[in-house]
Amino acid sequence: MIRERASERTPAGTRRTWLTYEAPPSGVTVYVIRDRVGDAAAAARLGEELRNRVAGGTAVAVDFAGIEIATQSFLHALLFHAVRVGWAMSAPIHVVHASSAIRSGLDYLESYALK
Repeated sequence: MIRERASERTPAGTRRTWLTYEAPPSGVTVYVIRDRVGDAAAAARLGEELRNRVAGGTAVAVDFAGIEIATQSFLHALLFHAVRVGWAMSAPIHVVHASSAIRSGLDYLESYALK
């Protein structure tokens, strides 16, 4: 069932994602990631907070300004559960100021989180 919903198509025929690289609407809480890079425990704590927000159906935004690269384990600790819950609750996670390396890691995370 998760696989079917993860591959839903929008009317334009493009894959719907739960991580979006579009600017968040006004009023969406933005979480700055820079101070947590390299700290798996801090990433996990923030990940739990993000998961709780999207569990309530609330969209969130994560700001990767100043970060060129992050390990997959850091991205996983930060967003794996939030992506799964966000998908279930139809609450998008907006990603801002992400480098191409960060986007690549997040796209990979989303691909396995929604299997």
